[in-house]
Amino acid sequence: MNSGNYMFELSDGDGGGSRDHWFYVFALIGDEDSSYPDEEESNDIAVLANPMEMEDLTNSADKEFTRGYMEGFTDGASDKDWFSFNAPYEENYAVMCMN
Repeated sequence: MNSGNYMFELSDGDGGGSRDHWFYVFALIGDEDSSYPDEEESNDIAVLANPMEMEDLTNSADKEFTRGYMEGFTDGASDKDWFSFNAPYEENYAVMCMN
């Protein structure tokens, strides 16, 4: 991806939409060097899941949330990678962004 301005569009895949059809956008732009911790193999089964270090934060609406990052690689067609994290709130939701 070259430097410059980019645009993207989001829509409901079925062409509908409502207050029940929501999305979360997380944009991360960086250079080739990752600033995230790498996964540690072998994490191919649930009992060997890599724990994600979570960071407690507060957004501009004064709402608390927690986030964590890890970078992983599928090392082949049969590679599976497991990760774990702690959900600290009484009622939780998780938004997972993967590319």
